[in-house]
Amino acid sequence: MAVRPRRGPGACPNARLTLAPVLKQAFSSCQVKLLHRSDPAARRLTQLVDDWACALVPLASSVTVLFYALLTANPTLVVESALRPEWLSPVMHVGNSLAAWGDALLVRERTFSARAGVGAVAVTSGYAVWIQVVRQVTGQYPYPVLNLLPHPQGYVALSCVGHALAGAVFMGGRALARMLLGRRAAVTATQAVRRARAKAA
Repeated sequence: MAVRPRRGPGACPNARLTLAPVLKQAFSSCQVKLLHRSDPAARRLTQLVDDWACALVPLASSVTVLFYALLTANPTLVVESALRPEWLSPVMHVGNSLAAWGDALLVRERTFSARAGVGAVAVTSGYAVWIQVVRQVTGQYPYPVLNLLPHPQGYVALSCVGHALAGAVFMGGRALARMLLGRRAAVTATQAVRRARAKAA
């Protein structure tokens, strides 16, 4: 069952979230590198950006996985409004995850700390609340599958699945971050030994 195109604030409720991870990447890359890391304010900013960046990874990944799982199972479950431009869905459902994981893998400061875990729960829960607010304001959920499921059982079930998936993604990100940290430490130690040997020679 397709969702009828609607005009107004509810026509594209997800669009305002599309560029959030992209802006976060710009903030992460610029602010942390512009400040000297020995400065206390710089260290606090680095920690804040780290927690915020890691907290967004689970939500972005969960939305991507759930969207394409539903698309594969039954395309009618994710029929989108005809008013949405064609580029919007790939950006929301692929671009967000690529940006979040690219940041997590390439930026040295990403730790997936316990604070970031709390932030991830808050962000994911906030998104679930926002979906419900959209329904109260517009009369429909922003995701067609929720409009097809019984209310509120469908919303509660999908929210639980999303939270479980987000938790699994965060734990995977933490394990990956620790592995990368260990490899970087090993490379740094090897380089230090080589420099010491070169000076001794």
